[in-house]
Amino acid sequence: MKRWMRPAALLCLLAVVLAGCSQQPETVFTSQDALQGQAHASQEISQPSSIVTKPQEDFHYDLLSEQQKTLYNLLNSQSITPQTPYYFAKPEEWDYDDIFTVLTLYEQNHLPLEWCSNIYSPIWDEESSQVCIGIQALKGFDNHGQDEEMAQKFKKAVQQCLDDIQDAQSDYEKIKAIAYWLCEKTEYMHKANPYDDAYLSGLTPQEEEMARYASSEYGALVNGQAICTGYAKAFAYLAQQSGVYSIVVSGDLYGVAHMWNMVWLEGEWYYVDVTAMDDGETVDETYLLAGSEDVEDSHSQMRFGNYPTGAMDKFAQVPVPAKRNGFFAREGTVFAGVLPVCRYIEALPAPPAYLNVQMQDGSGFEQLLAQAQNGGVTVDIQGQTYIVQVRKSHTSAKSAMLVFGQA
Repeated sequence: MKRWMRPAALLCLLAVVLAGCSQQPETVFTSQDALQGQAHASQEISQPSSIVTKPQEDFHYDLLSEQQKTLYNLLNSQSITPQTPYYFAKPEEWDYDDIFTVLTLYEQNHLPLEWCSNIYSPIWDEESSQVCIGIQALKGFDNHGQDEEMAQKFKKAVQQCLDDIQDAQSDYEKIKAIAYWLCEKTEYMHKANPYDDAYLSGLTPQEEEMARYASSEYGALVNGQAICTGYAKAFAYLAQQSGVYSIVVSGDLYGVAHMWNMVWLEGEWYYVDVTAMDDGETVDETYLLAGSEDVEDSHSQMRFGNYPTGAMDKFAQVPVPAKRNGFFAREGTVFAGVLPVCRYIEALPAPPAYLNVQMQDGSGFEQLLAQAQNGGVTVDIQGQTYIVQVRKSHTSAKSAMLVFGQA
């Protein structure tokens, strides 16, 4: 497990660019490429002859316009490659965000593996009003000819997780199990974080190789070393593999650029930030199914994937998280005051190493903190007296991590 020392140590979106790039993407299209394609760009977007999956089953596909669906189907056909870009005339009513909306949604639904996949990239030529949709390598990793071997290792790691969480049946149980599994199996790699004092300091050859993949799913699942981008992408991939819809979002955590997830559960969106959950030897469940109230003091400037927020604003249903935390309520660990907390603890069969709780309102939260500052809360569990202290608290979430010690 990683030791999460401070928010400033968390990676951000810039690590997608700064960490692990050993060569340029395979193909980068320019405005000149678009102009060269004008001979073919007068055509309207045409439906592909075949598609790989049924796009109507993809999340939010039904919110696209008919022309956007046609472009989405074309992407889904996988006929656009680095060698065969697709040129088309921009529909008159389209603007920049209309195209990015399609690309954003396709990427979120199909989750290209950052260490080995390609991602679609548009080129906008203002003068000709033509658009060249091409595909380029997302990260441009040079895997030193080990692509097949790495693919097998990745597949094995994914299957290991799915085997380990097979007892989780509901979507809620799967979300919990995947998040806990990542906290258990993955360690935060401070040396791969440009915002950490240890960034790239004294790397061994093995650490250099791990740092290259720390912002990818491969780093989190195979190497067990990742930064926030790796955690977030690994969680989204595992969640979708288990049948839970999750997307990757980016923004700021206490003013430092960061990546985390949103999940769709029982008709509502929630935040899941596995990087922030992984707190060394403990798991901070405040960031598991967090609502907007929980993160208003911590997370901000949210955007989707690598694309502008405006791309998703075109939808009638922009992902908006639930207001209240979805974890504590389901676990029955939301309390009105200190006394109910004590009663809950005293009913436990044995003292846990720690316990995350949430208070219903600010006054109850302040009471809990005041008790902790006055020497802790004394409780009796199965005839043994314990002192309960607050190790960590979140003001906006009104949550606290309680630790137990014998009196």
